[in-house]
Amino acid sequence: MKYLSPSSIDYRTFSVFTGESDDYILDITGDLYVEEWDEEDNCSDPIKIGTINCYFVNTEEFSALDTLDAHSQELATFMCLYDEDGNYSDRLLNQIYGCERGNNLFVVAKLEILPEYRGRKFGLFFLQKAIRAFANGCSVTAIHPSPLQFCNSFVDVKDEDEKIKIQKQFKKATNKLKEYYSRIGFETLEGTNLMILDLHLKQPQVVLEDGELLIIRE
Repeated sequence: MKYLSPSSIDYRTFSVFTGESDDYILDITGDLYVEEWDEEDNCSDPIKIGTINCYFVNTEEFSALDTLDAHSQELATFMCLYDEDGNYSDRLLNQIYGCERGNNLFVVAKLEILPEYRGRKFGLFFLQKAIRAFANGCSVTAIHPSPLQFCNSFVDVKDEDEKIKIQKQFKKATNKLKEYYSRIGFETLEGTNLMILDLHLKQPQVVLEDGELLIIRE
């Protein structure tokens, strides 16, 4: 039986520590690859099925608030995870088991899988792989679940009925994304649109068994 197996992530990282607060962020982009295996265990060349973009936010030299705000509007969304002193906020600490792994932050900005490869848990597998590779020194991984297909959907929409229709579709798609990420332990941070993963806890693992990716809860 033919099957697809996760292969690798081709990472590209960018960071320049020049002393400015927004430079203390490691920008990580990766292309996601799988391999196709046939009945005789012959393997295809790697097939690109998607991309991932993450950030490692180093809060040791500058305030987390300054660092996130100086970088981009995208990362400024995550300022609510910190208090005015640059420590994890009470709201966040109420949902995680402390900050023994450090006050740094790992942010998943984008995870995109080509339509023909969706529904097979490849995204969750590669997301866990990226977290294991780059989130050392972080107590939390955070994500803002936002369906990519709705980028710019609200721009120049003047008809109120059309706006309401798009808003309903957006909410439905967002809830579907939240359910997707919750399969590996992400939960909604109370009072926000963000989801967090407590890296102190042992999470469900996405593993390959008999040519299929399964979520194993121990």
